[in-house]
Amino acid sequence: MASISDWSVQKAVFEKLAGDTALSSLLASGSGGVYDFVPPTALFPYIVFGDMQSRPLDTADIVGREMTMTLTAYSQKNGFKEIRLILSAIYACLHRQSLSLDGHIAIRCDETGLDTSTENDGQLYKGSIRFRILTEPQPEE
Repeated sequence: MASISDWSVQKAVFEKLAGDTALSSLLASGSGGVYDFVPPTALFPYIVFGDMQSRPLDTADIVGREMTMTLTAYSQKNGFKEIRLILSAIYACLHRQSLSLDGHIAIRCDETGLDTSTENDGQLYKGSIRFRILTEPQPEE
């Protein structure tokens, strides 16, 4: 039975990020610093899953999906160095890397852009990085 691959993609991206020692070393809570929901006790810096857009990308034979996923890193260090190091580690972890999906195959995972900014008070730095991910159902045997 065909299904939408969005949740499988988010789980695979989470596992990839949480399992990367270079990235974990940059986060206050190590591999626990990657969130879908940020608890009030979270320590900076951390990464949170942001917006995801998903649309069908069907062919005559395959019911595929095209997704855009945003990951946002937050830091309270002065300056953008910490944010840029985290974004670079996320890029190394995901750009053109394989993702292990449940019931689906990840065809591509490509970084499509990033941006950095500060919040109004100038005390919180953030950086967002976006990925385009193409999937198709795993063939039934």
